[in-house]
Amino acid sequence: MKIIAQLIIALLLFFYTQVSFGQNNEPYDDSLTFYNFGLPAVHQFHIKDSIANSMGFNYRYVAGCVLRPGQMEEIQEHNKAVRKRLMLLLGPNWEEEFNEKYAEAMKEDE
Repeated sequence: MKIIAQLIIALLLFFYTQVSFGQNNEPYDDSLTFYNFGLPAVHQFHIKDSIANSMGFNYRYVAGCVLRPGQMEEIQEHNKAVRKRLMLLLGPNWEEEFNEKYAEAMKEDE
């Protein structure tokens, strides 16, 4: 039952984000957005995205569990460019700082 509830929440989250971007007349700037794919663990995703937002970037699911040919390479290339931008904006240790904050938040959540 818990898995079904998580699946429903994940689907709602996915469709909500797809609709919400279309409601805004401004183009969506994803230059500081990491792309993800697969079925998200909703609770962990919210923690991760909340920390990322506080640091000036975010996460977005762009695909489900099945990727079209070449999509994995596109996601990896995009995320590589985002990492470079964040290193310039936040410094070379930004990823370590993010991972520490995430680990701490997950430990507090237990």
